[in-house]
Amino acid sequence: MIIYITSEQALDASLQAAYEQAEYRIFVSGEEWIMRQGEQHGELENWLEERGFVSLAIVTAYNPGSVLLEEAENRQRNAAMEQVLQELALPYGPALNQAPDGGWQEPGFWVAGIGLEAAVALGREFGQAAIWWGHREVRKGR
Repeated sequence: MIIYITSEQALDASLQAAYEQAEYRIFVSGEEWIMRQGEQHGELENWLEERGFVSLAIVTAYNPGSVLLEEAENRQRNAAMEQVLQELALPYGPALNQAPDGGWQEPGFWVAGIGLEAAVALGREFGQAAIWWGHREVRKGR
């Protein structure tokens, strides 16, 4: 479960480090799960398997290219992203990307069943420098 860079330009080292150290929180069925770079998340993997999904992405439309925008504009951008997610007809729900100390937060969405290429394209569509994407190992016979 890792961060994928969607920008065609290289990120500066401090920004990339911030993405790698961030917490990616998703809210599913009344529970909050926290994902971190390079860590497996057994509950998420079980949840995906139970529903027949292999992957999940976390995306946001806030602060494209890591450039701060006004809150109202960010909310409008996320509302536009939610419309796109509705058209994809995949399960999705609320997410929150944040620095470990909570000093930086960006609401967004988790999207189950979205492939890596589609998730990266969605990030690019909304000007994002990176997305979070994870997948579970598919077990034989399932």
